[in-house]
This record gives sequence, structure tokens and C-alpha cells, in this order.
Amino acid sequence: MWSPVTAAFIAMFITIALSYIKKETRMTPKKIYIALAKGAEDSLTIIVCAAAAGIVVGAVALTGLSDKLTVLIYDLSLGSMALALMVAAIVTLIMGMALPTTAAYLVVVALAAPALYKLGVNPFQAHFFVFYYATISAITPPVALAAYAAASIARDDPMRVGFQACKLGIAAIIVPFVLIFKPGLLLVLEEPPLIIIENIVTAFIAIYAIALGVEGYMRDVMHFLERIALIAGGLVLFAPTSLELDLIGLILIASSITSHYMRHRRIHMNSTETRGT
Repeated sequence: MWSPVTAAFIAMFITIALSYIKKETRMTPKKIYIALAKGAEDSLTIIVCAAAAGIVVGAVALTGLSDKLTVLIYDLSLGSMALALMVAAIVTLIMGMALPTTAAYLVVVALAAPALYKLGVNPFQAHFFVFYYATISAITPPVALAAYAAASIARDDPMRVGFQACKLGIAAIIVPFVLIFKPGLLLVLEEPPLIIIENIVTAFIAIYAIALGVEGYMRDVMHFLERIALIAGGLVLFAPTSLELDLIGLILIASSITSHYMRHRRIHMNSTETRGT
């Protein structure tokens, strides 16, 4: 596996090479210079955040607070991986209220990751989990900076926009947990190809079903039970890889969609007959 620096270095040259495919996107020496200058300028914010987070992480490590917090998270979770992940998610969201994404990630991963390691979570999965939630903090009230920026543009109530953003992004809140229980989605861990394909397909269907159930509209307004079946089926598909659970989830989703289409067709036919008479 390549280091982040090597990956970024190679990606930079590939990007420059690909820019020559189209005339209007070609990177001339002047454009490359401007891009490097802009990149250096934009990196200042990240450097400051990383430096500040480094001070916090260093202080936590030197005082032994990290070990105490690791034990605390482990005790609060009662040895359950799911509960430990929930605690880590809540801590990350709280830290994300006051810190930029990068800083929140660096601080929380130093505190929560050791507890997740202790419960058997792969380091790559643990880091990805924390980083994902540090990003999601931008749309979760009471401090949702991205949603508040959108509210100012739309001239709407910030809290209302924040909760709406959280509702629309409900799948994104669940996905980090799925990455722990279905590591094939990360495409980097040693999983059989068939398991990776199963993870990707079921995750795609589950996200679609949950989003549909939360929104409550397809061909028409969905019945409450249809929405419940969609959300339940999506959550079942998110469970650790199991053929039986996958079948149950798919049956719930298929039955809900079939019921909705049949009900919509029946209503449409009745309205057509009424207009005809």
C-alpha cells in the first residue's frame, strides 16, 4: 500500500497528464504555477488546524488522559462494538461543532481509536469511521455550518434547514457503521471478490430504500407501513454479510415497492373510471 505522500504525488502527475486530453483543460507551466501557489495557500488552514490538534493530542498523550478515555469508552460500551462506535460517533459530532473537520478528526481519532482497536476494529476502518463523522458534523444540528450557510442563501430558518439536511443525509449517518461491519465496501481490506460485490450491491439497495422510506414518496405519497418496511429492509441489508439477512431485507423492500405500485395503479384506474363516467 502506498503512503499518502506517494499517492498524492502520483495523482498530481496523472492529473496533469489527463488535462492534455482536451485543449481547454491543458495545464500549461503558468497554470501549474498558479495551481501550486493556490494549493500552498489553501493548505495553510489545514496546517494551522493540524498544529492546534497536535498540541491537544500531545497534551492528552503526555498526561495519560488518552488511556483513561480509552478505558472510559470501553467501559461505557460494555464491550459491545456497536455501543463503542455510537460513543465515538457522538464524541466526533460534538467535537465537530467547534472544530474544523481535520482538527476534529485528529483529536477524536487519538482518543477513540484505541478503544475501537481493543474491540477488534481494523485501524483503517477506525480512522475512516471517525473521519466520516467529522465530515457529517457539518450538517448535524445544533451547529451545522454547511446547513447554516445554505440557510443564509435560501433565507430560511437555520435550524429548520439543519434538520432537513440531517433528514436527507440519514443514509450518510448510517454508512460509517456499515463500513465497520462490511469491510468489503472499503475495497482495501483482504475480502473475497464475491463478498466485496455483495457488500456494494446490498449497500446501494439499502441506501436507496432508506432514503425512499425517509422521504416517503415514490409514484405517490407512500403508506406509513410501506415506509417502515423500506427502512427496516435497508437496515437489515446493512447488517453483517449473511445470505439469510440479505434475503429478508430484499423481500421487505420488494414487498413494499410492489404494494406501493399496486396501490398507486388501483387509485389511478379508479380515478380514470370516475372521469369516464
